[in-house]
Amino acid sequence: KCAAADSDAAARPSAGALRDAADARDRATRDAADLRRRLDECEGDLKGLRIHKEDAAKARDEAERKLREHDARVLRAEKSINDLEAAADARVAAAEQKIRELEAENAAQIGDRVAAAIRGERLKIEREFRDELAAARAQVKAAERLADEERDKRRKLHNRVMELQGNIRVMCRARPPRAGAPSALFPREGCVKIRQPEYCDDADFEFDAVFDPTSSQIEVFDSVRDLVTSALDGYSVCIFAYGQTGSGKTYTMEGPADKRGVNVRAIARVLEAASMRSDGVSYEPLEISMLEIYNEQVRDLLRPPGAAAERLEVATATGESVVKGLTKQSVFTADEIEKLIAAGARHRAAGAHALNKDSSRSHSIVTLYIRGTTAAGDALSSKLHLVDLAGSERLDKTGATGDRLTEAKAINKSLSALGDVLTALASQRRGHVPYRNSKLTYLLQDSLSGDSKALMFVNVSTDADDVPETLCSLRFAARAHDVALGQAKKNVAPAPR
Repeated sequence: KCAAADSDAAARPSAGALRDAADARDRATRDAADLRRRLDECEGDLKGLRIHKEDAAKARDEAERKLREHDARVLRAEKSINDLEAAADARVAAAEQKIRELEAENAAQIGDRVAAAIRGERLKIEREFRDELAAARAQVKAAERLADEERDKRRKLHNRVMELQGNIRVMCRARPPRAGAPSALFPREGCVKIRQPEYCDDADFEFDAVFDPTSSQIEVFDSVRDLVTSALDGYSVCIFAYGQTGSGKTYTMEGPADKRGVNVRAIARVLEAASMRSDGVSYEPLEISMLEIYNEQVRDLLRPPGAAAERLEVATATGESVVKGLTKQSVFTADEIEKLIAAGARHRAAGAHALNKDSSRSHSIVTLYIRGTTAAGDALSSKLHLVDLAGSERLDKTGATGDRLTEAKAINKSLSALGDVLTALASQRRGHVPYRNSKLTYLLQDSLSGDSKALMFVNVSTDADDVPETLCSLRFAARAHDVALGQAKKNVAPAPR
């Protein structure tokens, strides 16, 4: 009996074990309740985003409907003007004919009063015509102004939908034609048309914006100003220029000293906006790095004077691609920014061939590093990548040999790898994305993987001789425009509690 009693006592759990089990059960219950609460919050956020997207789509459709109505009004007003002009011309012609007949019949007897009456009739007809024409033109201007307002609303709604979806924004810039060269490309608002039966059927491409050859550097930068400034809110941003050799990529991104491009203007804008913040965010000094990818080698363009162009390695740290040993320099004024980027550009590899006497032979990436602290003590950080891609080339057209040929092959290979990444991202069944097939895509992985905002300038030639290359560039850009990265996320780390 004693042995049996001892056995029963050993089989019963101790009071401490029971308390531990009860505590574990309570913790599990609390964890489950917390998970349910977080799941409910996520579902509520998702529902809100869907409603927001549906509202934006409805507003866009309504704006498009109104725009169509106003376009119809403009057409009716223009027809009314044409009718008025035709009627007025007919009345003037009839009056003048009548005057000529009277003058011919009564030339001998006509007196001063009759001549004055004739002149008065002519002036009356002319005044009536001018008044009617002015009224019709005023109606057309009012309709055009209203149509422009509706187009602006539609553009803003479209941009909002694109932002919610996270699509890569694409803007096209056409280079002025060479002297005496016939044009085959016709840019207009939001659309590029190619007319060259020798190479292709008529082709139209629609993008977020299209800049014709007369567009200024300021107009181009104004189109990305808000995107650039969003980097101060914790969004990482990537702007890159793509196109054939000689199409104006470096002009768009760097620009000459008297017509600075996106790089200097963007960084200066961030510097200015950071100094004007009034919402309690304080920023650390902004830092810049500048590198080039030449023949699949990463080289520091801001290396100290006299230092050799060492080959740098790309690695992954905290989910981002980083370059070990890359020089970063703080900037405090717009003048410092301009001098620093100009110094880096002088180190960049360049060479001449049949299409461009000063062709960039490497991809360059200027990066602005932004770090700050919000009024609540949260840590904010982001990066602004400004990328000038080397030009895509047809080897038979450039006549490249030797080093130029080796460079061209490396350029085309890395651009092909970028195309493969975009194709994989645009796929409905997104699987493996080959970011590591080139140094370019490896470095831009964090900009093309869903948390960042991305914009592409596709630079094209208007010359008829360049239609094959222009078509390739526009098709590449259209493929990029189909990529939806997902809604960008702010990189803000909550303050320790």
